[in-house]
Amino acid sequence: MEHGPQEIASRVLSQLGVPFRLHGRAKGVSLDCVGLVAIAIESYLDGRSVPQNYSMRGDFLNKVSDFFAALPFESQADGSATAAGDILLAEVGPSQLHLVVVTEDGWVHAHAGLRRVVRSTPQKDWEIIRHWRLNGE
Repeated sequence: MEHGPQEIASRVLSQLGVPFRLHGRAKGVSLDCVGLVAIAIESYLDGRSVPQNYSMRGDFLNKVSDFFAALPFESQADGSATAAGDILLAEVGPSQLHLVVVTEDGWVHAHAGLRRVVRSTPQKDWEIIRHWRLNGE
């Protein structure tokens, strides 16, 4: 498999249709948004665990920000254009944060309401509160 942003995008696209499950971490079996991102960036984890102990609603912004700070990802300025392989943290509702992976054809994320991993167009009503890109890309 290729490396870099295209690898990240390819990994999430391979999970389209996988059932949603809160705290799901099983590739091809069940995923939540954190589990999907873990699969996408597994080549860069170097043995680190993804954030745990969070609920559907609540503030895990610091956990996610600290997690990405320890990885070879660079925070992008607010309003920066996105590219395939970027990871976004969006506020999708009151106290509801959600991770999304950007691909060339839209966003891929584990959708709790649809109960599966989906590809969608960018959601204009979601506030992007963090945006990470693989260093050097």
